[in-house]
Amino acid sequence: MAVVFVLGGALTALAVADYAHAGWTGGRWRVPAEAVTAMSWLTAGTVTAYARPRMPFGWLLAAGGLCLAASGALTAHASLAAIDGRVAEAAWTGWVGGWVFFPHLGAAAAVYLLFPAGDLPSPRWRVALPLVGAANVAAVLVTALTPGPLAADGPLASVANPIGGVAWAPSALPFAVAAINATFLSSVFAMRLRLRGIDARLRPTVRLVFWLAVVNTGIGLLLIEPPGPWIYGMAVPSTVCLTAAVSFGIVRGALWDVRATVGRALTFLALTGCVVAVFVGAVTASTILLGNDVTGVPIAALIVCIGLTPVQRRLRDWIERLLYGRRTEPYAVLSAFGTTLEAAGEPGEGLRHLTELAAASLRLPWVAVELRAAGTTPVASAGRPQGSVVRLALRHHGEDLGALVVGLRAGETEFAPADRRLLEDLARQAGAAAYASSLTAALRRHRADLVAVREQERRRLRRDLHDGVASTLTALGLKTEVAAELLPHRPERGAVLIAEVRADLATALSDIRRVIEDLGPAVVTDLGLRGALATLARRFSSDNMTVTADIAPGADRLDPSVEAAVYWIVNEALQNVAKHAQASRCEVTMTVAGTDVDLRIADDGRGVPPDATAGGGMPNMRLRAEEVGGSWSVGGPGVGTEVRATLPLAVPLTATEERLDD
Repeated sequence: MAVVFVLGGALTALAVADYAHAGWTGGRWRVPAEAVTAMSWLTAGTVTAYARPRMPFGWLLAAGGLCLAASGALTAHASLAAIDGRVAEAAWTGWVGGWVFFPHLGAAAAVYLLFPAGDLPSPRWRVALPLVGAANVAAVLVTALTPGPLAADGPLASVANPIGGVAWAPSALPFAVAAINATFLSSVFAMRLRLRGIDARLRPTVRLVFWLAVVNTGIGLLLIEPPGPWIYGMAVPSTVCLTAAVSFGIVRGALWDVRATVGRALTFLALTGCVVAVFVGAVTASTILLGNDVTGVPIAALIVCIGLTPVQRRLRDWIERLLYGRRTEPYAVLSAFGTTLEAAGEPGEGLRHLTELAAASLRLPWVAVELRAAGTTPVASAGRPQGSVVRLALRHHGEDLGALVVGLRAGETEFAPADRRLLEDLARQAGAAAYASSLTAALRRHRADLVAVREQERRRLRRDLHDGVASTLTALGLKTEVAAELLPHRPERGAVLIAEVRADLATALSDIRRVIEDLGPAVVTDLGLRGALATLARRFSSDNMTVTADIAPGADRLDPSVEAAVYWIVNEALQNVAKHAQASRCEVTMTVAGTDVDLRIADDGRGVPPDATAGGGMPNMRLRAEEVGGSWSVGGPGVGTEVRATLPLAVPLTATEERLDD
């Protein structure tokens, strides 16, 4: 392949040198265009064959470029020989140079048919390659056998075909050219059909090559009868972009950054168009105003030299923004996000604005924010998920809060470093908003839990008042009426009833005091935690069950909120034991373990049945423990039940609360 590349380069250089020595008989536009086209084919073929030697594309591109270079070199040498009077030499080299060009067209059609995997679109297309070969062989034979001069104009117009030819060849030439054009069009159509069922990762690559092939084929049809020298200025960039796209698409496959290549190709095409327009305009103006086209060339060169860099920079920036958004302006994107976050009504709205801003600023198909508290369901998103995604961690003060999930653009398998840096900056900025959103969600969740607990407590209090105090007072009223009726007639019996009313009043007063204590652990304030737990133990002790409270030294000096949590957990647990456990003994123990206090309520009852359903008591105990930063668990089924809670000695302030206190 290296030999082919060097040989093709040498032939191209020889063609340019011979045409220049012959006075540019081939045209100042056509000769450089053919030279650049031949080198683009040779370069693309060499790179592709080196990277993918088992695929046919490299060899087809290199062979096509070599044929194009050989045709140019032989035709140039023949023109120079005809000018110098070496007619025989001019005849044979010009004759070979005339027909050796056609294999180049056959190679191009074969590349279109086989791209990108090296196989045909379907078995029905198996006759396509033989037809391409037949059309090009026919073109070679017709060209080689056409009698008469080797060219319509120029030095070779006076040189005849050295083998004489056959009479039917000129009539067959239009049909051969039409057959070649038909193979080109059918090959491009085959590529269009391939887009329907191709792998989604390769579709952007094939689509780009398809449209470049359409442009290149159209320009090739115009070159049959060139409408002007400007057509060669269009042929060069279209061919270079096409061969580069084919080569990189095969070499890198699905890893090819299609957008980056498209951006460079568009920049190159636009810049080339500007340069061509400047040259044509300057030469045309010089011809009209000064009567010659020589002055316009240095003027155009001066304009291009002065304006090339700024024009290229502006074109590149514009196309970069068209394909990638504002990734080259990270400060502007971050500033816009900060402004949006300030104007957001709540953290959740700020996260939604973040996803919309990132999707619009970077031309991303999908952006979403996932928070750990909400599971895998995004709390905010923009666009629709498609293809692969990249996850960036959302952190705040070292805490992992969730992820910023970003969908890759079509044709990409990873983000460019500039995209990655900007997304990481956005993720860092969004960490605070995610933290605020998590706090808001937790606050709402705890508020709902508190509302539920308050409602449960209200119902329990209503039930206790109705079933206990209210029924006792009703009975007392009835006994008082009976006693009032009996005192005048049966004073002894009335006195007995009054004594019972007095005893019942004491019981009712005790019940009322218990209800008052249940409304808030005032007993803890009055007696301390040790005394309050001892009071609970005495209250729930009975002839059938003994309750003991063992508080280790230091375990009764806790944060007030932790003391309240301990009291309510023990109260709720003892109520459950008294109602459901059928136990004879229940022990309440508290010990200190480092910075935590270990609370244990264990009974020897029937345990928790396997089919038991949790009522309001267990969720209440768990919520009491979690509110102060602790944990809660219950043991069973089996003999006995053990309720355990691990609570901090003091409730620590969160980082946010510490900053607020400061």
